[in-house]
Amino acid sequence: NNIGSYMFYGCTNLTVVNMAEGLTTIYAYAFQNCTALESIDIPDSVTTMAARAFYNCTKLSEVGYPASWTVTWDYYNRINNYADSYPDYRSPFEGCTSLKEITIDEGVAAIPKQAFRGHTGLETVVLPESLDTIDAYAFYGCSGLKSIKADGSLKTINDSAFSGCTGLKTVELNEGLETINSSAFANCSALTGIALPGSLTKIGESAFSGCSGLKSIGIPDGEGVF
Repeated sequence: NNIGSYMFYGCTNLTVVNMAEGLTTIYAYAFQNCTALESIDIPDSVTTMAARAFYNCTKLSEVGYPASWTVTWDYYNRINNYADSYPDYRSPFEGCTSLKEITIDEGVAAIPKQAFRGHTGLETVVLPESLDTIDAYAFYGCSGLKSIKADGSLKTINDSAFSGCTGLKTVELNEGLETINSSAFANCSALTGIALPGSLTKIGESAFSGCSGLKSIGIPDGEGVF
């Protein structure tokens, strides 16, 4: 029920991968340097993917997002218990320079920790209305990401979820959002304005630290955390 580390490393003529339902785990570097790979349909049964599973698949432009994905391992195929900020954590899709848009299907409730960390080519993410949580470091360092629009039932943006997204210019947050945790949007230097919803009950330390381009903040009057 898994695809092991380096299993298809350097298969430079591989263009399409169709995975069977029942697969649960994709290990680190499993498809590294499959430079002709253009699309991959990851089944919803996949719960765990490791850092750099598709490292440097430079033509990969279409990925079917697995609805059951809840765990991202580091590139030693483990959950690092020291700190989420540990540098061994990277997105499974790091180096996939053609993968510019990700659509997360309706029904997905959470984007796991570290999911797209360091995926600098990512420009657009389409979030479902079913989404409840964007977990820690999910989009950390996604410097190409330009905008985020949260609709529906999003309640929590966890620590450093969008920290270091230096190209992020617009953020639309939904009414119903309750928590923005520590450093969630830290160092988003291109962000010029943000409207905070009245439903917020917590804004963590340094949530917008280093947002040097920020010119306006919309703060509701006398509601929630305010």
